[in-house]
Amino acid sequence: MRLHLGLNRGALALFAVIATLVCICAGAIVVASKAWHAASEPLVSTSVELVDETSP
Repeated sequence: MRLHLGLNRGALALFAVIATLVCICAGAIVVASKAWHAASEPLVSTSVELVDETSP
């Protein structure tokens, strides 16, 4: 019986670790996505400004 409880505790601990890693990865993906969009907007506007400055 003790072995069975030990396996359950090990499985629960493993599940908790995996769930924590999934949450961390999901948060990192959301932050990276926001940073990507925030960084890409000025680059697009800057490139448009540079094209406008070189055209005349």
